[in-house]
Amino acid sequence: MISKEKPVIESLTVHSDYTKIVFSKYMKPDSISSLRLLDAKGKNINYEIEHDNNLTDGAGTNYAREYLLRYQDNTVLEAGSSCKLISDGTIKSYADIAMEPDEIDVEVEKNIQIIAPDEVTVKMGESLDIPVYIANNDENLGFTAISNFEDIVSVEKIEKDYVRISAEIWGTADIVVNIPEKGIEK
Repeated sequence: MISKEKPVIESLTVHSDYTKIVFSKYMKPDSISSLRLLDAKGKNINYEIEHDNNLTDGAGTNYAREYLLRYQDNTVLEAGSSCKLISDGTIKSYADIAMEPDEIDVEVEKNIQIIAPDEVTVKMGESLDIPVYIANNDENLGFTAISNFEDIVSVEKIEKDYVRISAEIWGTADIVVNIPEKGIEK
């Protein structure tokens, strides 16, 4: 079934070194490059587009809903400053439906990051406290942690600066740390 509804930007988050855009529909990546991003002084920001390359149609055409615009030329926007995203109406969904032209003013957010080890080892039957730090956490945001295989490794306890995991049996599992309010995970 093909949706003829015009796509819109569902979510727009501007950080000092990249912009994340989530659309209401799967979009044609080659049409995204028509977006213009201007800094507080009205200067055009050059960027490179990143998106998931896994979803394709029968003809091999790629579509995505989420896009990152990574700034080039060593551009870094100051947190708290404003910028503008301009769409000229040529951005198209998978159904070839164009988005309405739009100009969106947005404030540059601080880059909130989860800092934690990428890999840890815990022996079967033992527990381990994994340090977790939320960088630029002025909002005092909390985090969650879940195991993708609770039978192998379970999350016992979550504190403000660590997660305690317990190895139930031998094997490998991922622990995903997430800041739900910001959609950030590691």
